[in-house]
Amino acid sequence: MVDYSHLNKYPNLKKFCEEEQVSLATDIRPFQVLRLQEIISVNITQVMRGDFDKRRFILDHCLGFAYKYGLMNTDRRRRLMSRDQNSWSIFGELRVGCWLESLGFSFSVFELSANNGKKGDYLISKNPKNSIFVEVKVFSGDREYCSRSDLLSQIAGLTQEIAPNINDITINEYEYIDIGNRRILLGKIERFLKDSSMPATFKDPKFHIEIAFDIKAGLPFSIGWAGSIGPEEKLSDLLRGVQLSIDPIPSLVFIYDFDSWASHDIENVLYGNSVMDTVNDIHYRKNDGVWDAHYQSPLTAVGILKFSPDNVFPSDVTIYLAPSAKYKMPTSTISAFGSKTMTLASNKYDLISLYNPTTLSK
Repeated sequence: MVDYSHLNKYPNLKKFCEEEQVSLATDIRPFQVLRLQEIISVNITQVMRGDFDKRRFILDHCLGFAYKYGLMNTDRRRRLMSRDQNSWSIFGELRVGCWLESLGFSFSVFELSANNGKKGDYLISKNPKNSIFVEVKVFSGDREYCSRSDLLSQIAGLTQEIAPNINDITINEYEYIDIGNRRILLGKIERFLKDSSMPATFKDPKFHIEIAFDIKAGLPFSIGWAGSIGPEEKLSDLLRGVQLSIDPIPSLVFIYDFDSWASHDIENVLYGNSVMDTVNDIHYRKNDGVWDAHYQSPLTAVGILKFSPDNVFPSDVTIYLAPSAKYKMPTSTISAFGSKTMTLASNKYDLISLYNPTTLSK
């Protein structure tokens, strides 16, 4: 039995570790890639202690939220234990849930059915008659882009050897996969390619990945050899395929901006790229965004959340409203965020901006 007495100050974190018998890491990795096994380790220096205490406090609060609402199912426990990006993804969902609860929102449903066959995270409301569908996405920076691009290139290399007639490869779903697990995954893909006729779609729930293979003349490895995948492409892919409500209610997507990448590109992704008309000396937006002022979008709003290591709740929140939403955001919800409406780029585009919201810190 592992001794977790050093976690007595964090009862929910200790409870989870005891239930799952989480191992204590002996080799502490750099801070930016810490996982649960490192965070609960006893093998830390005095210099590192303050940072570890903050992390444990935040994890304890998130786990308390999960226990309170009965969210500790088998899949969530497995993801919390994961050595890859899955662990931060699930903690991001729980951290956003803690924040929404602190704003006074009620939760009526968890893991509710979505329009794409997947599950949304929360159904929240200030008023039972005005429910809002909430989906949380953790956006985790360049490590994921580089990993995805590298994986595409390796898969393209496999197809050249095994199925040279394939010239279109699309990763429909992806979460960060470390190098060790990638070798296992590539072995599975190799066997899949040898046994399948095209077009075909490879799926692996363990790695949360889905890859489509097809034969499309004129597109020789157009995706597989595209090079690095930037934040705009990643954000656009994420939001165009995101979970939305199947009911006639507003859908709000929160992006947990893990490495502060999303905030730089989100306006262009949502509203279209900004262009300067030098002849008429005006700015306008191209019609290449997720939203279009002439189309009623079922995606009502997108929020960008930035968190500091010192607080459970976000230090910075910006919520973008669709210029033409199919289902309007309730006034009570906007009031709950304590935000003011501003103008973005043109009077068609509304931006709610909220800075320095209430925090919960250690």
